[in-house]
Amino acid sequence: MTEKKLTPEETPLKRQPGRPRKADDEVQGRFLTMRVNEALMQAVKERGGSRWAREALLDALRRSGGVLSPGIKPETIQIPSEKSSEAALPRLDLRAACGFPAPAAESETEETDLYDLLVPKPGKTILVEASGDSMVDAGIYEGDLLIVEVSSEARSGQIVLVCYDGNFLVKRLKVIDGRPELRSENDAVNYPVLKPRPTEQFVIEGIVRHVIRSFR
Repeated sequence: MTEKKLTPEETPLKRQPGRPRKADDEVQGRFLTMRVNEALMQAVKERGGSRWAREALLDALRRSGGVLSPGIKPETIQIPSEKSSEAALPRLDLRAACGFPAPAAESETEETDLYDLLVPKPGKTILVEASGDSMVDAGIYEGDLLIVEVSSEARSGQIVLVCYDGNFLVKRLKVIDGRPELRSENDAVNYPVLKPRPTEQFVIEGIVRHVIRSFR
């Protein structure tokens, strides 16, 4: 089955191709096959293999009241709660100038632990990959890795990961007169403001805290 192509203004997170997963499948005892990439498979093996994966899914079921949360996706990577000493990098006593050159400094002052810097809440932080261009003015581009703090609540003005009408989106949340709006940030394209209605599925899955981008 070919994956349905979503409209670019929705800025969905990338999903694996294949039959969409239904929440009823998990609660009725059917056996499902989950396809994952090599990196995620290695991460699962390091944490205990299929037994760990089953426990993680059951825990997600318990926390969501018996239905697997739509925010738990095969390509989402859970950041472990135990930090590694390898995450610490030396931090030089200088500031890199993006305009005029800055005087060079040779002294090394301290180490910065990337785990402490980037992971707001250990055990409740995930990595997701962004797709689309609707949030480029907010600094989010195609292929960026987003560090998301899992939370069902967010403040107006925060960038959030949501499940809206069956699609996973990254948008700027605005609350107007008590009603949520999901706004894109790309002045080059006139993306519509999404206004979830009470009859539509709308769940805040988390708050985007950091963006990781590779320059190759």
